Amino acid sequence: MAARDYRQLKTSVDREFEYYLHDILGLRRDVDYRKINGSPIEYHFTRSGSSIYGFGAQNYDTAFRSGNYNGAWGDEVDFWKKEAVKALRGRIRVAPERIRWTSSPYGFNHIYDDFYVNEIGPVINATSYENPTLSTEYFENLKASYDERMFRQEVLAERLNITQGRIYYSFNRDQHVSEDIKYDPRFPVWAGVDFNVDPMTASIGQIRPHEGKQALHIIDEVYLRDSNTPALSKAILAKYGPNVNIVPDSTGVKRSTTTSTSISDIQILKQHFTKVSPGLNPYRVDRYAAVNGAFANNLVIISSKCENLIRDLESVTYKEGSDQPDVSQNKLLTHCSDNLGYLVFKTVNPLKSRGVQVASQPR
Repeated sequence: MAARDYRQLKTSVDREFEYYLHDILGLRRDVDYRKINGSPIEYHFTRSGSSIYGFGAQNYDTAFRSGNYNGAWGDEVDFWKKEAVKALRGRIRVAPERIRWTSSPYGFNHIYDDFYVNEIGPVINATSYENPTLSTEYFENLKASYDERMFRQEVLAERLNITQGRIYYSFNRDQHVSEDIKYDPRFPVWAGVDFNVDPMTASIGQIRPHEGKQALHIIDEVYLRDSNTPALSKAILAKYGPNVNIVPDSTGVKRSTTTSTSISDIQILKQHFTKVSPGLNPYRVDRYAAVNGAFANNLVIISSKCENLIRDLESVTYKEGSDQPDVSQNKLLTHCSDNLGYLVFKTVNPLKSRGVQVASQPR
């Protein structure tokens, strides 16, 4: 079995698989099977002598080529690289040679070509509404998290051209920008931080009531050319003090924008602020969805003085034929909207779950 990366394998796929072993099949760990946590995750079954291995598809070139298998299950395969799908398919060499793919749809990509154009195997399309274990409240929460396009893709399992044009298509200057957004000392201050030498950026916000719900009010921004993390920290400290809730790019755990020191960017932030929570960065596609959903549901309002952030939201587009941002014309773009994404995902719009498509490939 394989997920798009090891993180998804551990937090989603492996949990569901072991739940199935215990609660559906009634198998007992250390009696009916033995599990070895690691990379790969290994399951060895006592009665049959068979084994199941769990991999992350991001390391497909080494992970998938380590053996020959008689079957495979790949999850969220729409989000894999085309080469990863080919690599796993090429290792299913032992009878009965069965492959099952499950995924939310993600545009008209290589999976679409394989199963809808070339018809290499049958497809079962299922919306999330067809899952009897999901409640009405669950779907209401999803509607409040997604914009209309993402709801159609993630819940209704429709294939849409999501990765074309503007990335933040739900942002509307007339609707989401206001001159009246000011600092309010009654509410805690939050800051989303993106680490980059040029520019170093942060979006400063407060979660306050707006139109009957809690919304993220972006009251300020920090935008420093040819700078570093200590300078960014001092700029935030000077205005808002040390008790700011910092939500940084988690890559700062292992690297530093300051060449004169060996400590990481996250460690530098912790020297200045009392509340630094790096966590794990959301997947890029989920971060984009969270921000679009937040704008669609009026969960983010931006001060008109945040000119760099507003420009980013209006200007960042997809690179043609990919789900990556296009910075070929302006390398200063993406950093402000990235830090906003970390902040939105942490506060007002942490996304829930995905819909599913199941594809079966006979061999």
